[in-house]
Amino acid sequence: MAVTEDQFHLRFLNSTLQRSIVQALTKLREDRLIRRQLTTLAILGLFTLPLGILVRQLVWEFDLQIKVIRQKRIGLSYNNRLMKLLASLLEHRLLVYQLNTSPKIAGRQQEIDRQLKHLKEQSRFYKISLKTEEYSKRIDSDWQLVLKAMVNKNLTRQELYTLQSSIIADVLNEILHVGSTSNLILDDSLDTYYLGDTLINLIPTATEKISRARDL
Repeated sequence: MAVTEDQFHLRFLNSTLQRSIVQALTKLREDRLIRRQLTTLAILGLFTLPLGILVRQLVWEFDLQIKVIRQKRIGLSYNNRLMKLLASLLEHRLLVYQLNTSPKIAGRQQEIDRQLKHLKEQSRFYKISLKTEEYSKRIDSDWQLVLKAMVNKNLTRQELYTLQSSIIADVLNEILHVGSTSNLILDDSLDTYYLGDTLINLIPTATEKISRARDL
């Protein structure tokens, strides 16, 4: 049967319309898929963003704790040397005050010289973190005055005792200073705070007071 021109146009229009409908439905499905993917990504973003911030915060806190622990170890090491120096100075002061002429004095002076040298080296190395250079210079300078006074004999026994006591006071102050700059006595935990306060403040001060009582 022959197809008339009108029928041909009608079939062409139907075919075109069908294709348009199919294309529109396909595009609609694609748009829905894209929107669904975008929604999924947005939901994931809402969860992963806080998680990323939390992880970054945890890493920062861990890094801070590592720095604090390292600083405390430095402070403990430095204060351990200061405590040994304190013990040597107390013994030297007693020997000099008792007018002891035994070789113990010379031996103790050599030991103090070595200890001051090591502390000066450490002070230069940790001058940024512990800030002890000023104390180290003052203690070393006063110690040289003590040695000169012992050689020249230009000070009375009591004056020499007072000069030695000023060095010991500087050492005690430096111990406290290092305890502060190294966070040994700035701890949030009460247990470690009291432990640090005992090691840094109470024991050195009590040692000096007991030594003074013994000297008298």
